[in-house]
Amino acid sequence: MLTSYFHHLEEHSAVRWWGRVTKAVGQLVESEGPFRSVGECCAIADRSGRIYEGEVVGFRGATVLSMPLERLGGIRYGDRIATWGERPRYASGRTFGGA
Repeated sequence: MLTSYFHHLEEHSAVRWWGRVTKAVGQLVESEGPFRSVGECCAIADRSGRIYEGEVVGFRGATVLSMPLERLGGIRYGDRIATWGERPRYASGRTFGGA
């Protein structure tokens, strides 16, 4: 009965790495941390609690460069950005009732 939950825990990290937004220009967000790999998923949280999902796309020295998946609004200096060691996944094949 709990097998599916244990499987989920094995595949998804409960650990989060945090950083702080230092600059946002257009759709590019610069931050101090989290120090992770290019291609990892990230989440940027504004002060109102809205979460913008995105991806780490590069580095400029010690600055982490991320791109949100939707248009930003309300992101400010010091807002939190987090990663959890996961890369984007896309479903393929049969997904709706085996059709």
